[in-house]
Amino acid sequence: MLSCHLYSLTVLLCSSLWVIVCRRLGKSSFQWLSLAMFIPSAVALAFNKDPEFWSNVYGKGEAAPSTVFSVFGGFIIILQLAATSGINYVSGWGIEQADAKKTPEGSGDLFMGFFRAVGEEIGWRCFLLQQLMKHYNPVLAVLISGVAWGVFHLPMMFMLMKKPHVTHPWKSCLCQFLHRILQSFLLSWLARKAEYAIWPQAVAHFVWNRINPVIFGSMYTQKQGKIMGPVWKVNGEGLAGCLAILPFALVFGWRLAAS
Repeated sequence: MLSCHLYSLTVLLCSSLWVIVCRRLGKSSFQWLSLAMFIPSAVALAFNKDPEFWSNVYGKGEAAPSTVFSVFGGFIIILQLAATSGINYVSGWGIEQADAKKTPEGSGDLFMGFFRAVGEEIGWRCFLLQQLMKHYNPVLAVLISGVAWGVFHLPMMFMLMKKPHVTHPWKSCLCQFLHRILQSFLLSWLARKAEYAIWPQAVAHFVWNRINPVIFGSMYTQKQGKIMGPVWKVNGEGLAGCLAILPFALVFGWRLAAS
């Protein structure tokens, strides 16, 4: 159990140091800061003592279950984003730009975008969650890993939130932190179904990272997406997104508790 918490602290320390180094070197763009997404996997490599861990990550069983749950995870992400759009429409928080032409944040390369998602998911779901499940009930294990995942993003958020054009930085940080905890239930459920192979949760994570900034803008840079409004409020990782994801978190939390 101690190794689980030591792992989390090591990842958080390394990611904070990376943000400090980027700031000192004047490399404050999303592309540079987002390299921190590979830290959870790198630290898992150092902490792992199971010789079969990496074969499990790749998926040593049949490919069919991972494929099915990858498709299902992507579908749930699309439902969550559709629900976020609905909340923005009903509340009047966001206004649609018909002619908006946006691309995902730091997105030109699909390959790197996917591997950033893989870099996080190997650490948080394949390694940490699996270790926590040995010591805690499923819901508590997901909550602990979700809090660690949320805190992991805060140094980068603090760095980017200091830019002068950013409004409501603390609301943005708080909403994104809450989003990470809520979204952990879906991603953890997918990881459990795949027996901690990487593919379903990495696909879901990647689909989110590709679509959310296009529609709702970037929480990191506060650039507007197709639906304009206060980014901390309209974004899938903002208030609207948290409200949309809450029912999904409850359902998948219930399924995890019953497993």
